[in-house]
Amino acid sequence: MQQHPSAPRAINQLLLENDFTNIIELGTHDGGLSAFLSLYCYLSNNLATSPNAKEPSLYKNATHHKSPKSFYTFDNTVRDEVMTNLIKMLGGKFEQFDVLTDEASVSYISSLIQKEGRTLLLCDNGDKLKEFEIYSKALKSGDIIMSHDYFENQEAFDLAKKNNLWFSWETKLEDIRKTCVENNINQVGKEIFDKCVWFCGIKG
Repeated sequence: MQQHPSAPRAINQLLLENDFTNIIELGTHDGGLSAFLSLYCYLSNNLATSPNAKEPSLYKNATHHKSPKSFYTFDNTVRDEVMTNLIKMLGGKFEQFDVLTDEASVSYISSLIQKEGRTLLLCDNGDKLKEFEIYSKALKSGDIIMSHDYFENQEAFDLAKKNNLWFSWETKLEDIRKTCVENNINQVGKEIFDKCVWFCGIKG
């Protein structure tokens, strides 16, 4: 998983606090985060069972974690067939798409975002700023969009690099501010997601 070590915990908290129907990832890469999200969606489609009717784990069946969810991930190439096969075994959908310039692909992914229910969209492909700009237009009210390799400013990035916390900076607040204003996207979870280099925003 090519993530800061705190990212799985932060994303897990996001999943605990929000009932998403569709989770869409742009940029499968090696598939670590994809497998994590595929597993969550797989478990959402299967009720917990136990021979002991009083088993506390069965409480999950009454929570939003057991309302069926779908996971989609897209990349322009396959980097690890073992991982893409695992994603598919867990019920996730992997497609080899050009998510930036192919009009049919953009239209298809936009239609997935607009499906009934809340959508979580993660921008982590080859051009995160362009992905954010293209697909934020398709968000529904209440949908959440995230963008990886995010730092608020140069100072934050320089400090992280100096302390060997992270090495890449592709999403800048100043560069996505216009898109956020145009599409009524408000940053949420800043304290949590700044630490794991993700921008997280909700469509108003």
